[in-house]
Amino acid sequence: MSKIYACIIVLFIYSNAFSQKVVALTGKVIEESNKSAIQSATVYLSNAKDSTVIDYTISDKNGKFEFKIKKINTPVFLKVSFVSFEDFKLALNSIDQDKDIGIITLKDAAKSLNDVVIK
Repeated sequence: MSKIYACIIVLFIYSNAFSQKVVALTGKVIEESNKSAIQSATVYLSNAKDSTVIDYTISDKNGKFEFKIKKINTPVFLKVSFVSFEDFKLALNSIDQDKDIGIITLKDAAKSLNDVVIK
């Protein structure tokens, strides 16, 4: 019976030693014009090679977002989008430790329309 307990303890130690560490990726999304926080902006990580989505989240009422993900040792893109603003895209070589992206400023995507003539 003691051999079984010893095996379980050894397996537990090895599984913890080889498990992947979870890291945090944080930041804040604001408007360029008035520097106010943008709530509910979509923030997602995608694989740089084939654009597959790794994870996504939405910014909170203070514009803050946080990912809790396993370490990523391949290039990824951090993308932020919100209606009526230009998309933001940041290339990251890897995410192997906690990282604060800082403040992400979204620019207004104002577009002027052509004249409309009603007859």
